[in-house]
Amino acid sequence: MNTPYILASWSIVFGVLALYGLATVLRGRQLARRVPASERRWVDSQDVGGGGDG
Repeated sequence: MNTPYILASWSIVFGVLALYGLATVLRGRQLARRVPASERRWVDSQDVGGGGDG
């Protein structure tokens, strides 16, 4: 009797969470491209002739 409403509600909840997660990941990738290579974390940046613990 209430099953369609419950399924619709859960579908909306999971759909909104999925869209929010996707938007967050896409925004993070967009912002990551704007960070200069010299300011990136050491595990993500190219070795620019440094070496060691810098």
